[in-house]
Amino acid sequence: MTDTETLNTSQRLFSEMLDNPAANDPFIAILEKNSRIPGQLATDIYRNNTIGTRKRALQAIYPVIEKILGALCFDKLANDFVTASPSMDSDLNLYGAGFSAFLQKLTDNEPAFLELPYLKDLATLEWLHHKAYYSPDDLPLSASQFADLDTSVRIERSRSLYCMSSLYPVYAIWQNHQGNDSVKEVPALTDEDFILIFRQQGHPVVQQLDREEWSILQSVDVQKGLDDVVQSALVDGVDIEHKLPVMIERGWLRFCQCA
Repeated sequence: MTDTETLNTSQRLFSEMLDNPAANDPFIAILEKNSRIPGQLATDIYRNNTIGTRKRALQAIYPVIEKILGALCFDKLANDFVTASPSMDSDLNLYGAGFSAFLQKLTDNEPAFLELPYLKDLATLEWLHHKAYYSPDDLPLSASQFADLDTSVRIERSRSLYCMSSLYPVYAIWQNHQGNDSVKEVPALTDEDFILIFRQQGHPVVQQLDREEWSILQSVDVQKGLDDVVQSALVDGVDIEHKLPVMIERGWLRFCQCA
């Protein structure tokens, strides 16, 4: 076996060992040839460090969930999630997307969580807030490119803009847990909660959308061009003439020259 093959094998066994304690033995056999400490102790150290790092990542991404559940409960759930959810990417900023689905199973099946049915949607909001921070910047159009645009041009969301809807007042719940002020009672919704998450001057902001803004953003996702978005809005009775210029001016939407 070449040095490269040996290295590749060691890296594969190390990765398997981190997420599967049953896979310890092959890596321990490699460690004990070169390590001055017992192989089992070394693998336990590596695994605990990895679990701790992923749990801290979840804490950073889901601070409101942690506030609502409490530190001890959140730590237990984070540990359960991490041990069952291997990292599939070397970039730790991409870890934790499945936490909302994990919480959904709890609120659907565990009696202790039945009174917190909004947790999945709240976790989705916090994940999108995290994604917005790390999303790529939009490339501005030059003056000449802008002058050449016509109504057939493709219009898209900003690459750092995300939106979601919920049947629960997750915007008010999220807003209620910003800062150190005492938590206020959140009234029930009378309609869907439409929420926008958008990076502005380097920082994600969260705000509510009205139904027309939501409708335009949904149309942008499925239509091919600006003219299609306008026509769809007119059919739906949306005030596109006034809404669309404001949304473009705010940087929510961008023009795309791609075919």
